[in-house]
Order: sequence, then structure tokens, then C-alpha cells
Amino acid sequence: MRSIMMTMMARKIDNLHNSRKKFLNRIKPHRKNHFNRNKQKTLKQCLQMHMSLLLHRSWYSIKEHALLSGLDCHDYPSNYGELKDKEAGDFKFVEKWFKRRTNITIADVKKKLGKVKSAVNKKKMAALYFLTNVLKAKSKYKGNIEPFFLKVVDDLDLCEKFPWGRLTFDDLVDEVKKVAKKFKGGVVNEKDSWTFSGYILPIEAFAYECIPALARTFREPVHAESDCPRLCKHNFKATYMKGYPLSEINEAIGSNRDIISILEPTSEEETLMERIIDPSCDDGIGSVDHLVDLWRDI
Repeated sequence: MRSIMMTMMARKIDNLHNSRKKFLNRIKPHRKNHFNRNKQKTLKQCLQMHMSLLLHRSWYSIKEHALLSGLDCHDYPSNYGELKDKEAGDFKFVEKWFKRRTNITIADVKKKLGKVKSAVNKKKMAALYFLTNVLKAKSKYKGNIEPFFLKVVDDLDLCEKFPWGRLTFDDLVDEVKKVAKKFKGGVVNEKDSWTFSGYILPIEAFAYECIPALARTFREPVHAESDCPRLCKHNFKATYMKGYPLSEINEAIGSNRDIISILEPTSEEETLMERIIDPSCDDGIGSVDHLVDLWRDI
């Protein structure tokens, strides 16, 4: 399933570079300088808003990420920079259990899960395993865990309140940028391969939310409260293979062009969205200026 979604993404991602040229030609000369000075920020905005994953352009912003995942997508806490510092902060929990603060892997954490006795430490170890094996999943199981996660688990209250939705969305944007850079100006071939790390379950389910024909064929509803995130409301139908062949997906779509470009929350889901994302949030980029408005019109 992952390879199908990533192939669909990569085949369309080159459109971002062509769209950027078109965008620059439409703005005034003095605004072009503004664009180039803020190239990194603006490129991130464009990638957030125009991930062309499907046959037609569909919108995957931090709002869709919140709706699908149900994770908190508010802004980072004020001390996030300090938490990301590799040297600063408290490593007391991992130093106690691993006797070090570096070179700790997911495999190491898994071995400790059954050895922790106290309820509080069990929660911390379980949180560390979940965060690094699910929300920050890497292609290599033996890869070293980032210092940020080794520190944050020592504060369970912070773990509960941290905006993991924003973190996983930002990671997703970074991964897409890597794919775009790798295949810039080229065509994705079947033999091309790459890794796509992070929490990608929402983006995997995104196509099935946007294309009703796919959802009817490959997804089935499960019982869930009406204000639960979309990921909790459907399962993929059982298959004897690791995923669905691309030929079956193409057959399910056929000539059907019924595609939902923007996912809108139901009235019940609005309750969820009010809890996990700022209502003034504009697709994860803050206040909108006319630069972004122009991009939207492309």
C-alpha cells in the first residue's frame, strides 16, 4: 500500500517545480525578491497545499492531517527549540534505564518494555516506544532515536499535550521535499526506490477518502464515535497480499472521475477539530497573504 501511494505522489510531484515557475511569472518584480528571500518557507507552503497525490489535484494540508489522524496540530510550545537541542535538557530517564543518552535504538526500548516495574516508568517506556516506532517511524529499526524523544518522555504531561500532529505533518512535508529533490526533472521508474519515514498512515488513507470508488472497493466501516478521526472509522479490507496491486486500483477507479479535492469535516467532526487545531489556522501556514492566494489560483 505504501509503495502505491508513494509512487502516485512521486509521479506528480514534479508539477510543483513547474507550478513554481508559473507562480513567479504572475507576481510583481518586487514581490519576486520577497519570494526568493523566503524560498524555504514558501516552498514548504506550496508543498503543504499542493501535494498532487491523485489523478487530479487534491488538497492535503495540516487540516486534512488533523481530520484524518486526530492528533493535536496546534503550534509548538515555546520551549520546543530547547527540547530539540541535542545537549540541553534532562536525560535522566534514559540514563537510568540505558546507562547512556546516545546510541539508543527502538530495539533497545523494546527489550526494556517488560523489565520496567513501576507504573510511571512503564508509561514512559511505552510512550518512548510508541513515539519512535509509530509517530516517528524510521525505515531502519536499528536507527538511533533522536535526543528530543529521549528527553520528552520524562515529562508525561508534556507528552500528552505536545502537538504531535504538527510534528508528524512537518515531517511529512520534509519527506515529500526529499522525494521531490530526488526525482526533480526525472520520471519515476518501477526500479526507482526510496524510503519514506514518519507517520504516513493519514496520507495512505487520504486517497481512499478522496476517491469514493476506491473506498467502496478496498475499505470497510468500523464502529466508532461520530467525532472520532477518520482513521478510526474504516479499515482496509483483508487481502492475502501485503497490499493491493496497482492494476486492481486502476480497475476500481476505471473512468470514474468522482474525486473530492478538499476534505470537509462533518458537523460531528467539527467538535474534534475544535480541540486539536487552531480555528484561525490556514492550512498550517498561519495568516494568508496574497502570495499564497496567488498560488491557490494556479
